Formats: sequence, structure tokens, C-alpha cells
Amino acid sequence: MISEVLYNNYLYGVQSACYSGRGGELYQNGEWRTFPKKQIKAKFREGIIKILLCTESASEKFK
Repeated sequence: MISEVLYNNYLYGVQSACYSGRGGELYQNGEWRTFPKKQIKAKFREGIIKILLCTESASEKFK
């Protein structure tokens, strides 16, 4: 899974997240945890998340 590669290479680690139709995911405390999309978007805009891996759901609602 691409999200595992992003975390395991330690370049970005917890600064990477996923955004898809099923919600947002962020790596915390050794596991991927689900978060509301609104929180993922806010963390990305604030610069806390550096890499955001998205599906087509982001193109529809990431405004």
C-alpha cells in the first residue's frame, strides 16, 4: 500500500495522510487512524500534513 511506503521510508512519516471516499486517514501512534475529512483538510492547509494521497473524492470536495 502506498500509504505504508510513505510512512516506512521515514522521510515524511506522520506528515503524510490519505483522503478518499471512505474518509481521511492519518498515521498516529504506530497505526493508521480514521479522521473526518474536514480535519485532514485543515491539517493539510496548516502545513502539518506535507503529503496528501488522494482519490477522485478530493477533486470533488477538496475546496
